[in-house]
Amino acid sequence: MDIEIIEDKENLLLGRREVKFLVKFMGPTPDRNKVRELVRAKLGVDPKLVVVGNIAQPFGVQEARGEARVYKTEEGKKMEREYILARENGTKGKKKEAGAAPAAKAPEKKEAPAEKK
Repeated sequence: MDIEIIEDKENLLLGRREVKFLVKFMGPTPDRNKVRELVRAKLGVDPKLVVVGNIAQPFGVQEARGEARVYKTEEGKKMEREYILARENGTKGKKKEAGAAPAAKAPEKKEAPAEKK
């Protein structure tokens, strides 16, 4: 498996590097952890600071394009969306346990107004 950095730009406002990459591989599309490790090795950064945003593979081609964000601090990583961080931590698809649904109230009946004579 080989990775090539296509674009690497610094986002000073958000305190991160935004990287676009191309991964060439044999077999199935590599999982996020493998891709994160490849990005980490290529850029020489801490793997805890790398977030892989998406990986897209055209049909029938043994390469995939994707994007990753490399934060300067662990604090900066907190601005990522929850579902992206859930993918990174391998908790995708695990639902939070919800309490029992509140009981539905029966509709109140209104009395018809009395007729005047």
